[in-house]
Amino acid sequence: MVSAAQIELASANNTAANTVNVINLPVDLAISMTGAPNPVSVSSNLTFSLIVTNLGTNSAIGVKVTNTLPSGVSFVSATAGQGTSASSGSLVTFDLGTLTNLANVTNLIVVRANLVGSFTNSAVVAIPTQTETNLVNNVAVVVVTVDGVQFNAASSGVTTNGSFQLNLMGHTNKTYVIQVSTNLVAWTPIFTNSTLTGALNFIYTNAPNYTARFYRAVE
Repeated sequence: MVSAAQIELASANNTAANTVNVINLPVDLAISMTGAPNPVSVSSNLTFSLIVTNLGTNSAIGVKVTNTLPSGVSFVSATAGQGTSASSGSLVTFDLGTLTNLANVTNLIVVRANLVGSFTNSAVVAIPTQTETNLVNNVAVVVVTVDGVQFNAASSGVTTNGSFQLNLMGHTNKTYVIQVSTNLVAWTPIFTNSTLTGALNFIYTNAPNYTARFYRAVE
């Protein structure tokens, strides 16, 4: 702007303006993921590490990661390497802000494994304000195995004739030994079974002869 102590006759031409166009700079974001420990014991915690890397030559602005947790796990916590994290039900999100070229950030999700078996977890990285040049590396997938023997409370317990029925779900092609105890210290094997499917159904007809007994399955 131009000004002076004297009277300006044409003030309309005293201001200059310059328009700057913001260019949508392309980026190449990549995400990888690991789960540890793998395998994990049932009822134990498992940590997913989500690593986001900017492989492009331009800074990536407004980077976001979404991870919908699979059934069979429950959310414990989330920690963002930068920016913020949030969770709602099975959905975990990370708002990472800006990643300069070749920068990377590690984000953590801790879950509890509730069911025996295998499950798949997947995460996606996205950037809404810039063009992604390679969508192939925007998704990370990891398969986790949960070990252990799971007790099926719905179909276990004392039957109408006083026998004790125990239903378990373990691993396929494994041998399990059912042990019994009256004091949780000394254990006596009473049944051995190899299961092809992992399902184990045991009925103990001698249970009415005891006031209290404890049972466990050992692989």
